[in-house]
Amino acid sequence: MILLDVDGTAVGWGDYHQRYFSLMSKAYGMCGGSGLTIEEGDEIFFESDSLLRERKIDPERFWNVLEKVDMTERLRSARSGDLGAYEDTSALYRLTVEGIHYAWITNLPYAVATATLSACGLENPAVIGGNYRGHKPDGGRVRREMAVHQIPDACALVGNTDVDMQTALALDVPGILVNRSGNGYNGPEPYCAIDSLHGLPEVLKKLQLL
Repeated sequence: MILLDVDGTAVGWGDYHQRYFSLMSKAYGMCGGSGLTIEEGDEIFFESDSLLRERKIDPERFWNVLEKVDMTERLRSARSGDLGAYEDTSALYRLTVEGIHYAWITNLPYAVATATLSACGLENPAVIGGNYRGHKPDGGRVRREMAVHQIPDACALVGNTDVDMQTALALDVPGILVNRSGNGYNGPEPYCAIDSLHGLPEVLKKLQLL
């Protein structure tokens, strides 16, 4: 069994950092705010709701608006071809043929995650996620949802960011870093790094998961 990250690992959508800042700025403005900086956007997204409360913006409303804006933009981008599955996700078919199951792990809301996967032509087995402030890298929350979906503890986590590798550490499972671009990576040391999902079968054999 593998846990597979969605955005940036299976699905491409340009510069995610800039993309999310644009979406957050739009949601922020729709909730009555203005002049959001990238640093403030990161603080809201990665830290807490305190900045929203300081600006007299209801956090619950903000996150609900962001979900709707994100959903709309993703579906529009999928239709235009700006968002789609990476070519190497075809490797997932080989894994299923060889008896390896996978589940998606994401900090996207369920509705956004499943709509994204469907729009990209990817199967939707179990999806561990729920909200933007979600589960990664909280190992306890991930474990609880793994239990709900009857996902075994013996698994590996496949992702493309330091947060994914932090999650693997929190779960005490091998973290497989997908680095298609070969760019520098600053985060916890992964079990290994691959430049394509086509490299997964060999890694899983070494882990005795295949």
